[in-house]
Amino acid sequence: MAQQKYIYIDESGEIDFFGKKKRALWTEPDFKPFTLLGMVVTSDGKRLRKEVEKLKMTIMENPLFNQIYSVKTNPNYFIHARTDHSDIKVKVFEFIQSLDYIDFYVVIARKIPELFMNKHHSKTHEFYFDLVNKLISRLELSTENEYKMYLAQRQSSTEQRFVESVEKVIKKQFLDERIIYKCDIVKSSEYPALSMVDYALWAVHRYIDQGDKRFLMAIEDKFKVIYDVYDEAAENNIYTKENLFDLAKASPFKIKKV
Repeated sequence: MAQQKYIYIDESGEIDFFGKKKRALWTEPDFKPFTLLGMVVTSDGKRLRKEVEKLKMTIMENPLFNQIYSVKTNPNYFIHARTDHSDIKVKVFEFIQSLDYIDFYVVIARKIPELFMNKHHSKTHEFYFDLVNKLISRLELSTENEYKMYLAQRQSSTEQRFVESVEKVIKKQFLDERIIYKCDIVKSSEYPALSMVDYALWAVHRYIDQGDKRFLMAIEDKFKVIYDVYDEAAENNIYTKENLFDLAKASPFKIKKV
């Protein structure tokens, strides 16, 4: 009988290079020079869901947390790094530290205009496929497993790109083998495990964007891979538990003007 593998995927940041009327977004001051795609992988999806739900209830029932505005005013509260208060963040990171049955995988995609135009032909779906390809390829899929993949719901165009990209990646890597998998687009509020991916991405994003590494350091033993895919100047752009991600090893995250 095939072993179940649960994969929860989320993204952080925008994947677009052009705005309306082909406006070059990288010329604007608030343009972020990178985007992230990540996943948490576990063999016990039910346990992870149950434990994250329990954490959420602890937050909602404890006056240390339930009087915080973002919790108190939201009857449909769910754990989300961008909106969670710093006190809640500490609680969640301590929770992640206790998990011994999950692995995080993250792809860092530098938004390099020249690369986007030449390699991806200025097409967002080609850029997105490349990211999914790089992410899924780190999994070492097996015909002995059955994979259930859940992508956090964003915009409809991204949803379709995701399903198509996963299918292309699997067909490309396993031409003559039958990989059992199913992809679903789901709401983050209804799939608690996605909160864990969200926090992992937030920690990586904060380190790159602000230089604050403490959150990433707190859970870095949970990261199986951080792949800085377009950093060709780095000595080794695939970071593992033996080669921890550090900005000192990576090229600067700056926009290359076209």
